[in-house]
Amino acid sequence: MVNKYNTLRVLLLSVLLASILVACSSKRFVNKALKYDEAGMYQEAAALYLRSLASNQSNMDARMGLMRTGSLVLEEKLNTFTNFHKNRQHKEAVYAFQDAEKYYNQVAAVGVKLNFPEQNKIYYAESKEEHLSHLYREGMKALSVEAFGTAEPMFREILALEPAYKDTREHWITARYEPQYRNGISFFENQLFRKAYYAFDKIISETGSYKESLGYKDQSLKAATLTIAVLPFYVQDYNFRVTANELRAKTINEIHQLKTPFYKLINDPVIGGIRQLERLQEPQLALRLIQEAGPGISAQSVLFAKVIRYSEHTSPLTKTEKPAYLKKTVEITQENGLKETKTEYIKTTYTEFTRQSKASITVEYSLIHLKTGEILVTDVFTFDDGDQIDYAEFKGEHKDLVPGEWKKKEEDEKSDKVLDTTLHINELQQKLKARKEFREGPALTAQLIQNAARRISSKIEQYNPEK
Repeated sequence: MVNKYNTLRVLLLSVLLASILVACSSKRFVNKALKYDEAGMYQEAAALYLRSLASNQSNMDARMGLMRTGSLVLEEKLNTFTNFHKNRQHKEAVYAFQDAEKYYNQVAAVGVKLNFPEQNKIYYAESKEEHLSHLYREGMKALSVEAFGTAEPMFREILALEPAYKDTREHWITARYEPQYRNGISFFENQLFRKAYYAFDKIISETGSYKESLGYKDQSLKAATLTIAVLPFYVQDYNFRVTANELRAKTINEIHQLKTPFYKLINDPVIGGIRQLERLQEPQLALRLIQEAGPGISAQSVLFAKVIRYSEHTSPLTKTEKPAYLKKTVEITQENGLKETKTEYIKTTYTEFTRQSKASITVEYSLIHLKTGEILVTDVFTFDDGDQIDYAEFKGEHKDLVPGEWKKKEEDEKSDKVLDTTLHINELQQKLKARKEFREGPALTAQLIQNAARRISSKIEQYNPEK
């Protein structure tokens, strides 16, 4: 019950403090506004009255000040509008009216309603119609001579002012997307199918459809797509076989997840029927067998890979007992009755643990076009990783442990040392707090295989025959 009362009290105090701050802020704006008002700078004064009311709509000084100065600001804006209208400067009139109307709405939002004569809206409608009609005529003229860059902003302005004006949207789509459509067709005819695909895809995503964009997009994708058959991953040493198989599986998965639509993995029945491929260890021999299989192959390319080197090692956990001292402060009463504190060091031991792991893999791979024999992508890389732990454990109070040196626990010798220094103690404390989690060789290998698969798929994704 007490906690609820305290919480409510804090909440009420917070609300009260916030109200006080808002009131103070509103008052400061009014004080500044009054100075501008007295100097005849009504625009600056109106802006500050508006800010004051935005902070606190109950401020009557700000309300009265905004009604007076805001009326002057609005009157000036409307005069600007009517002058443009009378002089048949219809574009300027349209935007001057919108500026005045925007200001009127800003002031109304804080509870002050200014006078906005209805006649202005009639004049605005006249200027707007004249301006829209002019834009439409000029836009159609530009469109008729295929000046798309000139026509597009005109139709865009019409849509911003009057979204349903005549058939403007249809003409705007033509002005905006016809150049892109023609670029797409040009890419397609010049066999730049990836560029064509993206050009038509952009048009479709923004318009839904435009002329034959969908058909061209589908044709471009079909022409740009490279089908890939992934061969067994070969090894330099038969002991690497399991690792090679894991790398192949992860590489296939990474390629499947590529965002680019231009690569498709397939199981080619002809290639799959060449049983010797699984027993070979040299990619060049495999390529020769595939090329000799004849024209029945459906894959356009093959991915070869070979694990050249692979190693993995995890050392056993090494335990070493280390000499140290327990630091204790004792109080001694002397013969004269005075008490004295004395530091004692008691011999003890703690245990240090160390362990290391290492893993390394070297892979070479190539993506080869079967029809031309062209090497599309090739690479050789080595990935290494390792981990090491070096920590200490002590079953007593860590804060009392001091490093040192001694040979015999029960006897003191001249060679005994107490290393009670900040440097030595910090080093020991770091070992006592050091991490114990450890990545063994298999975990390192798994990550290296994943990294290698990503490297291969990334390089394939970066390949672009149109660059």
